[in-house]
Order: sequence, then structure tokens, then C-alpha cells
Amino acid sequence: MIYFFALMLWSFKCQKIESRDQTLFYKQLNENVNFYCETGYVKVEDVTQSENYLFYHLFLKQGVESLQNVKKDDNFLLWIPGGPGSAAMKYSFKYTGPFKVVKGKLVLWDYLINEYAHILYIDMPFGAGFSYSTKQDVVNTTQEAANYILQFIEIFLDSHKMFQQINFHVVGISYAGHFVPRIANMIVNSNLNLNYRGVFIGGSWTEALSQYRNQATTLISYGLIDQYRFDFIRNIEAIQQNLMMEEKYYEAATSTIDITFDLDFLEYFDPDNVYKHTNDPNDNSYIQFLIANKEQYGIPQNIAFNPSNFTILSSFYADTYMSFLSDIEKLLQKGKVMLYNGQFDYNISPAGIQVMINNIRNEIVQQWKLQKKQPYFYYQKQTQEVSIGGTIKQYQNFAFAIVYQAGHLTQLDQPGSANYLLKYYLEF
Repeated sequence: MIYFFALMLWSFKCQKIESRDQTLFYKQLNENVNFYCETGYVKVEDVTQSENYLFYHLFLKQGVESLQNVKKDDNFLLWIPGGPGSAAMKYSFKYTGPFKVVKGKLVLWDYLINEYAHILYIDMPFGAGFSYSTKQDVVNTTQEAANYILQFIEIFLDSHKMFQQINFHVVGISYAGHFVPRIANMIVNSNLNLNYRGVFIGGSWTEALSQYRNQATTLISYGLIDQYRFDFIRNIEAIQQNLMMEEKYYEAATSTIDITFDLDFLEYFDPDNVYKHTNDPNDNSYIQFLIANKEQYGIPQNIAFNPSNFTILSSFYADTYMSFLSDIEKLLQKGKVMLYNGQFDYNISPAGIQVMINNIRNEIVQQWKLQKKQPYFYYQKQTQEVSIGGTIKQYQNFAFAIVYQAGHLTQLDQPGSANYLLKYYLEF
């Protein structure tokens, strides 16, 4: 009877995750693939009794071609997408790798994001990428999204026991500055069998009150706006700051012009990188690749791929202006915290990040302020030369880096430099 109950319990848990080995599939498309790949769905539950499925893509570290070869001292990256509402698959097949699709062909990046660690991408929340739910209401807060991710990790670890007690890192870019700190804190305070190590966040949108007020200053410092437009944007920033201070977050998001994306006003440049143009070529052939291989990935036929879900984005308006700085402060007591930013990122400017860091109430950060920035260098594979990548300032378990010649999508703009920073983070 006990055996039967245990068997039923095991069967119930297994029904919560469906996984597929994609290694051979990718090897057939690119013979240089030398790491295990897996896709799957994890079913997570809530009080609505709806059907909730989060899609994931797992890539083991370069050279590790079997789950059985995972070692306890390996590093494991949980990659959380930004947006909110951006598909993680957009990152793994376009922005960060390890793959990209060029003219319909699967290509490996020169600098593999899984060179030093295993990496797990999750399309989240429901409605982003291939993840879906039958519930009527979309997820609209960081806390709600984090609750589902914690449940996901518990189920995933139960079926992938080789990752238990592994060196675990939570990483991401952009709106992951909300998601990552909250998810990491929940992991730290959970009973999950993990060796939590830290967080690594690029272009971190964490505290709107301090970060939003630097957009006008950023634009005029690059000579991209005149005094009239500077004053116009500063007025908008002041209105939004007052609303945020009154904790009227939704009003802050909706009552004024969103100057970050009002491209009719800003005319010609890309907010992700002030030295790129909005009409620059944008190759989205990865979308056709993913859609063409839905059956291979086990995607239901009625589920469409959504690279950027704007319904989710708008539902998070109030959440966007909330602060998650206290989560960063708590994490500094638990492990490493490294932030990095592209030099030419207007969307989430380096100046705004610096102000946000200055607001962190922690003795480590106070000592960090006294340190000197140091240049870092990386090896360019194409030119076979050593190039300067940017600057790093570190004190104990906190570090902040500026990436030269990069915008919001650092890995896309400067893949070699971003690769170096990931290695630096894992080793310091």
C-alpha cells in the first residue's frame, strides 16, 4: 500500500513537467553544438484551478552533453526575461544566445553564454513566448510572477535532481531588476535544496523614483536634445516623481507621456542605444524558426509565440513604478550582487543606476563608493586583439560595471565584453 501511494505521488509530480531532449535536433542543424539542450513545460497551480504552463529551455554548459555529467560545483544560471512580457526565447535565440538564427540557419554565438555555466530560460509570465494559461486575468505584479517561478523551480528540481545543491544564480536584464531580486529573496527564504550564490543584472530597472529622473540629463549630455526639450522632459519627470512619492504608481504610469517610448517626440534614435536608429535593420527570423519547430518543442498547436506581450506590459503599469531596492539590500547579506549597464543605454541610463545604487542602505555599498573604478579588458575573437571593455568597481560582494560602446542589450552590442563580465561575476 505504501509502495502504491509513493508510486502515485511520483506519477503526480511527473505529470507537472513534460520535457524533451533537443540535443540531437540541434546537432543536426549545427554540428558544432556540443552541449545538452532540453525544452519543456512545467505546470504550476493557483487558487483559480486554471491550467498554467511555463515553457522553458535548458542549455547545459559548453562541452557537457548529458545531464549525468552535471557536477555539484558547477554554476547554474536562472535567466529571467525583462519586459515585462518579453519572451525568454527572444533572448536565447537573438539577444544573448547561445543560438541565433541567420537566414533561416541555426548559428552559435562566438561567445557562448553557457561557456561557464548551465542556463535555464523561462518564458514568463503566462502569455509571454510559449507560456500560457487558461485563467482570465493576466499576471500583473512582480510578486505574483515570482510566486509561480518559485513553484516552477521546486517542480523542476524534483525532476532534475542533478541540479540540487548546485551553485545557483538568478540573472537577467531590464525589468529583471524587479523580477530577479524578488525571486532571489524568495529562493533564499525557501526550503529549496540549492546553494544560492547571487544575482547578476544588466540595465536593472529596480527603483523608478531614482532612475526615471535622469532621462533628460542623459539625453542632453549626449547632445541629442535642445534646452526646450530638456525642460519639457524634466517637467514630466517631476510630475511622475511626485505621483510616485504619493504611491500613486498607476497614475504615474498613465497620466503623463511615456517619454521612453514616445519616438515621435524623440524622433530618430533607439532608446535601447542612443547611437542606433529606430529604422536600423532588425532581423526577427528567429520567430519563424521557433514557430516552424513548435511540434518539435511540444507546443500545443493553438498556442502562438508571443515575443513581446503588450497586454502584459500594460497590466504591469503600477508595478513598474514600485521600488525593489529593499530586495537588493537583503540580498547583499546573502550572496553576490553585480549590476552592469551599457554606456549608451537611454532606456535605463547609467546615471539612473548610479543614483539608485547611492540609495542602497548597506555598509558594503558605502565602502564600495570609496573604491576606484578599474578598466577591464577582454579578448576579441574576430580581431584576435585585446580590447578595453569598460570599467568595474567592486568591494567585497558588490560590483558595478559600465560596458563601453553598448546600449540596453549589452550582450547583443558587445558580446565579448558581456561574456567577460559574466565570467568576472562568477569568479569574484
